Amino acid sequence: MKKDIANQNFDYNIVPYVWIYAIVGSIIIYFIYGVDYMNSFIVGVATNLLSFTVLKKAFTKAATMPKEKIMLHIIRNQMFRTFLYFAVLTAVFFNDNLDVVVAFIGILSVKIVTYIYMFFKREVNE
Repeated sequence: MKKDIANQNFDYNIVPYVWIYAIVGSIIIYFIYGVDYMNSFIVGVATNLLSFTVLKKAFTKAATMPKEKIMLHIIRNQMFRTFLYFAVLTAVFFNDNLDVVVAFIGILSVKIVTYIYMFFKREVNE
């Protein structure tokens, strides 16, 4: 039997783990690579958490919209999120104190934590 994803509050389960990932990752990066790489990682994680929140709000709003307006709303939201990623990575690229690769790893934080969460959730359910 499939569960209704909307009723599982997936974001409430993932976001605290993303914060833990960000704090632990920042501390490890700080002691191994220094403050510049840590700042790059934090910029990436903050960008991704902002984007994740915008995505959640867009889907919540789309659930109450008429069918003919949903697709346009979702496309606009995706364009905004893509522009956000592009703007942040461009700003990081042109900043001498930040590293693009580490910022991109930070941007992948929600995806990384989601895969880890789903792996452990699957193991518990079996």
